[in-house]
Amino acid sequence: MKIAYLYLTLLFCVHLTAQSAYDLRIGQWKAHLPFKRSSYVTASPNKIYFATEFGLLALDREDQQPTFITRVEGLSDAGLQRVKYHVGTETLLIAYSDGNLDLYTNDGIVDYINIKENDRILGRKSINDIIYYGDKAYLACSFGLVEFDMVRREFGFTTFIDFEAFSLRVFDGYFYLGTENGIYRAPVNGVNLADFQEWQLLGPGEGIPAGYFYANQLAVMDDRLYAVIEDRI
Repeated sequence: MKIAYLYLTLLFCVHLTAQSAYDLRIGQWKAHLPFKRSSYVTASPNKIYFATEFGLLALDREDQQPTFITRVEGLSDAGLQRVKYHVGTETLLIAYSDGNLDLYTNDGIVDYINIKENDRILGRKSINDIIYYGDKAYLACSFGLVEFDMVRREFGFTTFIDFEAFSLRVFDGYFYLGTENGIYRAPVNGVNLADFQEWQLLGPGEGIPAGYFYANQLAVMDDRLYAVIEDRI
């Protein structure tokens, strides 16, 4: 019985493989990759996007039908780390673990290798968080903070720091940057954000415990700013 069951199972798998092959023409490829583990999620008015290690899973909001987007479909890289949808430009910003960036729109995918191939950045070039403020995207990275204009599609300033930036939020007129050295803030307007001397390290004077280090997650909800500081919120 076990041998017969195994034979039927293998026959069924071969049948499915053959059926899927019928959908392809000579010279075409189809990716078969695991999409069960998602590292990040974002949403547009019509779709929900899940970033996985090997590609992008897009789920239609109405019929729940999935679409799998990989390098075969035009992604420039593997190792997706963050995805963030920008409503104003109807663009999905895709960040990879090596600093590579894709802009995904209805017109196609455009690759930006400026961070990935920047010789001034030593060590890791991971992008840990993405937020939007107006038409600008701000990327919290392993080496600091990067600005990217979503309309003009070009990079702005880069704030280099000597430690890793994990998370970024805008709250009550300030940028808040969670890093491995604590939480820093700077006014949204009126200062040179590229100069890290303009950023203030928060401590007991702002109600944050003395002697803390890691602040790896920031979130704004119900007009309050929440921070994960080491093992506490």
